[in-house]
Amino acid sequence: PISIERCCDKYTQRQLLAKADVPMPAYRLAANATEVQSFAAEIGLPVVLKPAIGSGSIGVRLCRNVEEVAEHTNHLLGGDPTQSFPILVEEFAQGPYYGADIMGNEVIGIAASDFGPPPHFVFYRGICPAPLSDDEHRRIADLSLRCLRALDLGWGPTNIELRWTRRGPVVIEVNPRMAGGTLSVQLAYGIDLISEHIKLVIGDEWNLRRRHSNVAAWRALLP
Repeated sequence: PISIERCCDKYTQRQLLAKADVPMPAYRLAANATEVQSFAAEIGLPVVLKPAIGSGSIGVRLCRNVEEVAEHTNHLLGGDPTQSFPILVEEFAQGPYYGADIMGNEVIGIAASDFGPPPHFVFYRGICPAPLSDDEHRRIADLSLRCLRALDLGWGPTNIELRWTRRGPVVIEVNPRMAGGTLSVQLAYGIDLISEHIKLVIGDEWNLRRRHSNVAAWRALLP
């Protein structure tokens, strides 16, 4: 579906979200090394560099100075500074990280996670549900549903990544799929997102009712 294709192109996704006035980090699309350096200076360091088209955290890195910007740009361009390759240059949104797990148009849960040391974005611990006030939960849930409308999503699973900054919640990325791990939601609420998604695909009736309300936490033991 075209809505999925739009999400996989991170720049197109950003444009659609911006059109709907969804709060996001500042961003620019660079085509070459010169533009990356220029946009990084315009936005202000530190910045996040990532391929405009891709999945997961492949090629995503925090660059804290001009040397790291040049180094990672060279990596993304395959060592050829004359190469043309779409690279997103983004403001580094600083603040706690949250992930909203959605099925259809219903926010199932909001989790909090922490990353290991920079420059890469690798999770090492998380908790579901996130320790949020009622107002914070409502604002993240409302913003997540705005993203669905802006991107014409809302049929199956969606995972929305956010950070809570001085401006409040800002959207880092919208993924038209389940999060990498769904066990926390299952332990916290008794909802097996994988099974419910399968039911949706084969035309069975799904059941997103919470069986219980617990707290589930995890931590990586190895780097």
